[in-house]
Amino acid sequence: MNFTIVVMAYERPAGLRRCLSALTRFRTDRASFRVVVVDDGSEADIRSVAEEFEDRLSLLYRRIPHAGVARARNAGLEESSGDFVAFLADDHEPPPDYLDRAIDFFERVPDAELITFNVRSRGGSIARHVQQMYMELTLVMNAQARPDEYGVYASLHLPASRAAVFRRSLFDRVAPFDESLLSGEDGELGARLADAGVPVYFDRDFYIEHWEEKSLRDFLQQRVNYAASFHEVLSRRNPPAPGERRWSLARCAREVFGRVPPWARLSREAGWTGRFVVTLPGLLLFLTVFYGTMWRQDRAQARGTLRAAARARS
Repeated sequence: MNFTIVVMAYERPAGLRRCLSALTRFRTDRASFRVVVVDDGSEADIRSVAEEFEDRLSLLYRRIPHAGVARARNAGLEESSGDFVAFLADDHEPPPDYLDRAIDFFERVPDAELITFNVRSRGGSIARHVQQMYMELTLVMNAQARPDEYGVYASLHLPASRAAVFRRSLFDRVAPFDESLLSGEDGELGARLADAGVPVYFDRDFYIEHWEEKSLRDFLQQRVNYAASFHEVLSRRNPPAPGERRWSLARCAREVFGRVPPWARLSREAGWTGRFVVTLPGLLLFLTVFYGTMWRQDRAQARGTLRAAARARS
């Protein structure tokens, strides 16, 4: 098996150095993978960091005008070759057996098109513990499935993200990442894969270190960005009628508090009850910000569609 590892880099030279250093520690034969660093128009000196590793990795550096993570993914995809393409962010630190884990999976499940992994939030902010719990519970709940004997979920309800490894041939049949989205492009791709009957596989027990140097405010802004993207994707797939409201305050409140019982059950089953209790106030805050954004996006969209309908009639 041959791999191209696409590393999306933007304004984090220290993070990129840590990520590329991790790639030099891979146990997999160095001849079986190459690395494409896509610099998304950084002002920081990303090129010189990439050049530090040219004698240790088969590495290509490509700089593009700043256009967001989806464009960076697609630029790396354009440079990819081999059987598989993997996507890492410059704040990811994969373990030495990252590619070995992917190889074992695809040998075990030869019909699979992609495998995604878990991430462990790292950094100085206490809020990262809430982020960790939020993401793991969301993924396990959204999977709507039970893991196999290896701890791997197969689901049509998961994003194609988290250090995902794809069969390169998949993108010959499915359009790549939607560059009109500034975030949530992995979830949008996951939805299209679901439409095509392609499950996302999620290896819950294998972790990529994710160095998130974010404050609580930054984590909350991330929820805002994801909610705005999610609302846009839903609206594209099922456009609302003029003035139609789908996300009332009552519905948003039900979504927030409706998560608590199933999340408590999932935490109990996974042995996370203590973590769940400690992080619950933060989890409710994250959910409130996410669904509050859905409500605001919905209200703005309803007003916009009414104005557009009025202009069309005049």
